[in-house]
Amino acid sequence: MEKKKNLVSEISDMSGVSQKYVKAVIAALPVAIKNQLNENEKLNILGFGAFKKVHNGPVERRNPATGEKFISEEKDVLKFKASPTFSF
Repeated sequence: MEKKKNLVSEISDMSGVSQKYVKAVIAALPVAIKNQLNENEKLNILGFGAFKKVHNGPVERRNPATGEKFISEEKDVLKFKASPTFSF
């Protein structure tokens, strides 16, 4: 993936850490965030943003093609809100 390669290269150049280690950190980050959210409802990373686990209950929905009504399954979803210092 070209974009990931550019990100790895830029982080490596800025931090002075090898690209191999940066790739390992980027690969581990989603797993670490998921593990933290399994233990807690919210994870704040100062200067980056906040991840929050939200539970969505079952909701009555309608298939637009057939008009058939059904109940969606309940599930946990991830919400992210960027830090104000992370804005463009």
